[in-house]
Amino acid sequence: MRKAQQPRYPRVNCSVSGCKRGTTRAEPGTRIICGKCWRKAPKDMRDRFSKAWRAYGRARKKEDERQTRLTGAWVERAWEAILRVLTEAPTNSEEIPPLIAEQLRKDGLL
Repeated sequence: MRKAQQPRYPRVNCSVSGCKRGTTRAEPGTRIICGKCWRKAPKDMRDRFSKAWRAYGRARKKEDERQTRLTGAWVERAWEAILRVLTEAPTNSEEIPPLIAEQLRKDGLL
């Protein structure tokens, strides 16, 4: 689909609290994570989500209903885990991994 043909919707904001980014490309009611916040998620979790997403795409392409359901659930669990990590408020800075704490300090959030 070409960019000019993509539908535009009312603005949907990033699901991470304190983030003011958003998009008009996602349908209303959709939860999104902007690119800036996505990079704050742990790399292993992002990799797990990407692997699940690719498996889901392969299952849909093969039109395998059972595999599509299983991989869809895998994608959903990976997405929820990332969202949980990004939206949970830490109690103190010692509990935050050093790289994330450094980025939060740069952003003025810590």
